[in-house]
Amino acid sequence: MASPGAGFRGPFWRVFPWDAAAAPGEPHTPQYTLPRGAQTGGRFDLSDVPTLYLALDDPAHALAEVLQSLRGTREIRRGHLHRVVRGQPGVYHPLALVETWVPHAIFAQLPDLGDPQNLVRLGIRPDDLSSRERSVTQRISRKLHDDFGLPGFTWWSAFGGEWHVAVLFMDRVHPFQLRYGPPEALDLAHPVVQAAAAELKVRVAS
Repeated sequence: MASPGAGFRGPFWRVFPWDAAAAPGEPHTPQYTLPRGAQTGGRFDLSDVPTLYLALDDPAHALAEVLQSLRGTREIRRGHLHRVVRGQPGVYHPLALVETWVPHAIFAQLPDLGDPQNLVRLGIRPDDLSSRERSVTQRISRKLHDDFGLPGFTWWSAFGGEWHVAVLFMDRVHPFQLRYGPPEALDLAHPVVQAAAAELKVRVAS
């Protein structure tokens, strides 16, 4: 997708289960995020605020984050690239990759937590930020949301410092403020799947 204009930053990337027949904003579309309370297991999730994660540097990063539980397994298989629809056993949607563009006015408000000056200004300890304890990192997210009123922040990925992620608090960013390219359904032959497998150090099934 070409840039939607000078007022946007990107492209960034999101991986999500895609229903090609759904209207924009409905479940399983780029504009949809899980409602409050439905997403609580991520490092920076908040129980009462829908949260969107975007990979900033590489589309393979977006998929590697989704498939990171496969580290230490033998291979990525076709079934790993599909997600069951909640409440509809036997109904699956393929994982899809979509380019995402964020308005400059929003992106400019996201503090880079890789910058020590921002950590000092926001009162965040770097060891807490790197903690593997979800309760610790979610408290940081809560602080940035509640105490500083931010629409999100950026941080380096647990995969390494060369990859970064933007965390957006979707009660402060309307999904239709973002711009999306056409989703690409992912299959085992897709180069992004191959690149994510290399990062996860697993094979791709033939």
